[in-house]
Amino acid sequence: MNFSNVSRCIRSDGDNKSESQLYHSFGHNSKFDCNDQVAPTKAVCKEKVALWTEKFKTFSINTTEYTSDVDENNPHEYNIICATPEKWDSFTRKLISFRSIMAKVKLLVLDELQILGEESRGATVEVIVSRMKYLYPDLRILAISATMPNTIELCKWIKTETKLALSFKFAASFRPVPLKTIILCFPFDSINCSNVFKFDVNLSYKLSSLITKYSSSKPTLIFCASRSSVQNTASVLLKQHRLSLTTEIKNILRIQSSLLSDKVLQAELSLRFFSGQQIFLKEFFLHPTYFKTSHFEDLKEFMKISKQNILDKKKELDSKTTIIQLIESCNSNLFPNIHQLLIILVTLPITSCQCECSISILRRLKFFLRSTMTDLVLGGIAYHHAGINIEDRIIVEHLFRNAYLKILVATSTLAMGVNFPAHLVIVKSTKYYSNSGIDEYSILQINQMIGRAGRPQYDTSGIAIIMTTPEKKQFYSNLIDGMLPIKSQLENHITENLLVEIGLNNIIDFHSGVKWIKNTLWFIQNNQMNVEEVLRDCITKLEFIDAISNRKKISIKENGLIIVNHNISYDSMKNIIGYNGFPTIENLLRFMFSLKEFSSMYLRRSDKMTLNKLNNDSTNQLSLFQASLCNCKILDFSLKQDLLQIFRVGKKISKGLVQYFIKYGSFTITKNAIYCSRYFDTNIWHDSDLIIKQIYGIGIIMSNEIKKSGFRTLDSLRTLEPSTLQTIINRKQDFCTKICDSINSIPLYILLFSIYNIDKKIDVKVTIIIKNYNKVREQNNTDKIRFIIESGDRKLYTNTINTLYMMTDNWSRMISIDRKLIENGKITANLISENFVGCDQMSAINFKNEPIRKRLHVTERVGNVLRNYYPSSVSSKRISIKRLKVIF
Repeated sequence: MNFSNVSRCIRSDGDNKSESQLYHSFGHNSKFDCNDQVAPTKAVCKEKVALWTEKFKTFSINTTEYTSDVDENNPHEYNIICATPEKWDSFTRKLISFRSIMAKVKLLVLDELQILGEESRGATVEVIVSRMKYLYPDLRILAISATMPNTIELCKWIKTETKLALSFKFAASFRPVPLKTIILCFPFDSINCSNVFKFDVNLSYKLSSLITKYSSSKPTLIFCASRSSVQNTASVLLKQHRLSLTTEIKNILRIQSSLLSDKVLQAELSLRFFSGQQIFLKEFFLHPTYFKTSHFEDLKEFMKISKQNILDKKKELDSKTTIIQLIESCNSNLFPNIHQLLIILVTLPITSCQCECSISILRRLKFFLRSTMTDLVLGGIAYHHAGINIEDRIIVEHLFRNAYLKILVATSTLAMGVNFPAHLVIVKSTKYYSNSGIDEYSILQINQMIGRAGRPQYDTSGIAIIMTTPEKKQFYSNLIDGMLPIKSQLENHITENLLVEIGLNNIIDFHSGVKWIKNTLWFIQNNQMNVEEVLRDCITKLEFIDAISNRKKISIKENGLIIVNHNISYDSMKNIIGYNGFPTIENLLRFMFSLKEFSSMYLRRSDKMTLNKLNNDSTNQLSLFQASLCNCKILDFSLKQDLLQIFRVGKKISKGLVQYFIKYGSFTITKNAIYCSRYFDTNIWHDSDLIIKQIYGIGIIMSNEIKKSGFRTLDSLRTLEPSTLQTIINRKQDFCTKICDSINSIPLYILLFSIYNIDKKIDVKVTIIIKNYNKVREQNNTDKIRFIIESGDRKLYTNTINTLYMMTDNWSRMISIDRKLIENGKITANLISENFVGCDQMSAINFKNEPIRKRLHVTERVGNVLRNYYPSSVSSKRISIKRLKVIF
C-alpha cells in the first residue's frame, strides 16, 4: 500500500496521535525498519521513550532517546528513535557514516510542528525534514500541531515525489477535555521599559481573586517569566491567598517539607561559618534570595559592637539547651536586636548542631527572610524552576501531581511535556527580558502553557487565563482560535544550512542548489522570490570565507568543514578568520566569549550579583568560567547550569579554533588555542598544581589536601602509593587503590627527536612512545595528541595522532624540512595532549652548535628505548645505526 504523508491539526493529548501511526508502520513494514519521532524538548523525549518502551516490549521493538543528555547509542539496535530537532540535525549531518541506517527510516513523526515558527529552532526542524525527504522520497511523514491554520502550505512542503500529502483539521470540540481560554488585559507603559518589572509585580496581587473565581478549589498552575518572579509571586500568594487544607494534607506536607533541603541556604551557612564570621555576615545579608537589601544599613551598625560585649554574652550561651531556648524565644524581649543575636550565633564554637540551629532561627524570622520553600509548602504553595536543586524539584512535582499542593508557580520550562492535574493555568504576563530587550512568548510556549490545563488523565475540563496588555489581546485571540499561520524561519539561517548540504554532497552544483531550496517551506511560502539570486548570494558569502570551492562543481573546503563539524555560525567563522589580536590565552578566551554562540546566553539579574563578586568584568560568562577553573565552589544551582552550558558551547567553539589555527595560525596561537580547548575538556589550567583534579572521583577538597602533601605534578603523583594516599585523604583502601591506578593509566609519553641529515633539507626523525601503554590499554585511556615542529614561531610540521592506534606500537616519522624556513638553526618538537594535563613534552635541537657525538648518541638512544619497551616489535634492521647517513 502506498501511504500518503499526513498533516494533522488536532487539539488533543499527543500520546495516541503518534502511537497509532507507529503501530500502523510496524504493521506494514519490516521489524528491521526504523521510525523516528522529533519532539520539541528533552523532557518530552524522555517521557515518550519511557512510555513506548513499556508498550512495545511485547513486540520486541526497541526504543531509544537521542538528546544531549545521553551518550549516542548504536542506532542499528533500535526501531524507534525519539530525538530533539538539534540532536537529529547533528545525527543526519553524519549521513556519510550512517547512510545505511537513514535508509531504514520509514516513518518520521514531527510532534508540535508549530515550533517551525520559532526563530531559534524553526530553521533546524525545516532543514532536517527537507534533507530527509530530499534524500528518501519514499519516507512517510506525520506532522502534528495543535494550532496549524496554513495546512495547505505545509502539505505542499511535506509531500515527496512519490507521495502526496493529506490534511486533517480537527476543531477544538475534538479535544478530550474541553478547555476554556480567557484573555485579561492590564495597562502597561510600553515607552518606559523599566515598567516591565512593575507590571509583573502588579499582576502578582491580582492572582488571588482569579484563583478564587476560576479554580473551583482544584490545583492551579501559574507561569511566570523569570525565576525571581516565580519566587516573589509565591511569596505574595502565601500572604494573600489562604488555602483550606485538610488535616491529612497538612500532615503530608509537614512530612514532605522536612525533606526539602533548601541547599543554597545550608551551603552558604556552612561555608561562611568555616571561612570567617565577618565574611559570613556581609555576604549572607546580601543574598538576594533570602534577605531584603534595606537591612544592609542595619548590618553596618551592629558590626560596630565591640568584641568584648560579644564575648561577654557568649558566656551565657554555653550549652545546647540554652541555644534551643534562644530559638524558642527569638521574638521575645530577651534579645530584641536580631543583629546582636546573629553576631552571638556566629561567634559560638562550630558544631553541626549550631548550623542547624542557625537555619531554624532564620526560618522563624519571617519578617526578616523572604518565604523559603519550606514555608511555602506548609501553606500548600510551591515554586518550580531550574534554579532549585533536583531533589527539591522531585518532591514538589510529586506533591503537586498528587494534588497535595494547591498552587504551583513555575517558569515556562515546566510547560514542555509534563502532565500535571492543573484545572486552572494562569500565564502571568506574556512579556520577558531577553538579550534584545522586551520580548513576547513564542507561539509554542503559549500553546504549551495553556495546554497544561485539564489533562485527560486528571480532569474533565480546564481553564486557561492569559494576562497580557491591551495591544496584544487580538494577537492572542487569533492564537487561541488557530488563526496565526506558521511561518518559515529558514531565511536567517540559509547560508549555514546550504553549507551543510554541500558538505553532505546533496548540493554539488548550481542546479542541485536551486532544487534543494525549492524543496523547503521557505520557498513554498515565498514562491515569488528569485531562487537563483538567493543561491548566488550564499555562494558569494561562503567563498568570501573560503568555505567552498565553486569551479566545475561546488565542494566544501577546510573552513566549511569547521563550520559544519563544530556547528559554528557564519558570523563567528568570519570573526575567527579576521582575528588579529595578540596570541595570548587571555585574548583568545575573551575573543571566544564575544562570539555569537555565547551572546545567546544571558545571565539573570540575581546571578549578576554573584558574578560581580567574582569579577567586575562585563563579560560575566568568562568570569564564571574562570571561577570554575580556579576551583571556586559555585553554590548557586542556576549558575551551575549556566556553567554547564558555557562548557558545552565552549567545547565546539574551541575545537573549531584549534582546527583553523593549526592550518593558518602561528605556533604560539595554535598552542594557546589547544590549551583553551583543553580547559573546556578538563576544567583545569594548563599550569595548574591541582593535576589530580582530572581524576574521576577527586574533588576540590581532596585535591587541595594532596597538593599540600607535595604532590603537585603528574610525575610526583605517579610515585604515590595507595597507603600514602589513604593517609592524606582519609578514605578507604579500595578507593585509594582505584585512584592510584587511574593516575598510572594517564599516558606517559616519551618524545625522541634527532637529526639524520643536514643539507638543503634537514631530515629529522621523530618517535613518540607510550611508556605505560599496558596500563593505558587496560583503562582504555585513549588520547588525541597534537604534534608540532616549529622554528621561530613558524609551524614546519603538524600532525594529529590518536593514541588508539599506538597501543601495540610506537609512532615514528622521518620528516624533511626546508632549511630556509629554520631560524637561528633551532627547531623544536612539541607534543600537546588534548585530553590530559601534565603530559605535554618538548624537545629542541640546535643543529649549528651540537657536537657530532651527541647527535649520534641521540640516534642510538632511539633504538635502545624502543628495544626496551617494544622488544618483540622492533628489529635491529628497522633502526640499524650503520644504515644511518649523517652529513655535517
